[in-house]
Amino acid sequence: GTFNTAVSSITTPRLLLRPFARSDTAAIASHCGDLRVARMCRVVPHPYGIAEAEFFVDQVCSRADGRIYAIVLGGHVVGCVGLESISGESATLGYWLGAETWGLGVATEAAGALIDHAFGGLLDGLERIESGYWSENVGSAKVQSKLGFSLLGRGPLLCLARGCELEQQYTRLTRLEWHRRRVAPPPPMSAFELLASFPQGLPLGGLKAVCAPAADRAAFEGDETAIEAVWRARRASQPSLFNGAKFRFVGVEGGTGVEGGGEGG
Repeated sequence: GTFNTAVSSITTPRLLLRPFARSDTAAIASHCGDLRVARMCRVVPHPYGIAEAEFFVDQVCSRADGRIYAIVLGGHVVGCVGLESISGESATLGYWLGAETWGLGVATEAAGALIDHAFGGLLDGLERIESGYWSENVGSAKVQSKLGFSLLGRGPLLCLARGCELEQQYTRLTRLEWHRRRVAPPPPMSAFELLASFPQGLPLGGLKAVCAPAADRAAFEGDETAIEAVWRARRASQPSLFNGAKFRFVGVEGGTGVEGGGEGG
């Protein structure tokens, strides 16, 4: 594949993806010097300081077979996402995040944006993106699942920071799957909004319950028992939050409004 060099940065609702600069080395060293981060990466050493960050910016980020971006959130570099080992129709996705941004959806947003640009024209001829994660890395597994990656297999691989081999899950996203996920029309479904006031004093909130199967959709046609069924399901999923909560339920099915009310037990 060849790069469309006109694309130098990528923006998302929350993030800016841009090339790394020498001025980023302190942030890089701070994040990668954290063993919580390094131990989840394959080739990040530990300890990791300014010299390693300078090598990363000067050497790794300038390789001809890669496209590596700083992830900027709120004006601060919080991580890295990139495509490396670009050869013909394939490339390898890699990313890391500072521990303070874990669990905020940043990796999914950043990697998803890069993938969209890569398949959408940033990298001509790209047909598949490979990636992977340590079997213990539940967060990265969730990221790649959300992005549509499929599991290819597993095997031992050296983790530089830990100095030992770990079990690596190998994954792949094809252009066909990426395109299918983008253009597939949503299945027929009914959406209902649940407005609840919680005993813990939380503000009035809106929650959506969606059911796609035809049998479930039919059950919602003015049937208040279906309303109760959704409420029971919500209670079961988060009992500490919903038990004792008062609610008003408004559903729409084929343009017909359905209202009900009650109290969580």
